[in-house]
Amino acid sequence: MLLYISYDELSYIYEPHGTQGEVWDTTLEGSEMLKASGWKPFEMHRVSRHLHLVLISGGHLVRFVGAPQFQPAISPQSSGGIA
Repeated sequence: MLLYISYDELSYIYEPHGTQGEVWDTTLEGSEMLKASGWKPFEMHRVSRHLHLVLISGGHLVRFVGAPQFQPAISPQSSGGIA
């Protein structure tokens, strides 16, 4: 599961990945741990610091390398005056 993770003074905020540049990925076990803790992708975004550290130390949460970079589409240039 690809996630964007931020932090505030209360807890970590796990949100489904959108167009953010920093992306994290969970293993199947990591996803199950999140769901078992009550986390829901579009309803409950907060994750405790303890669970966040358990996911990282257990190798169930890793930085996703090769994250998609969204760039505007480039339209082909016309090559002169084709009528």
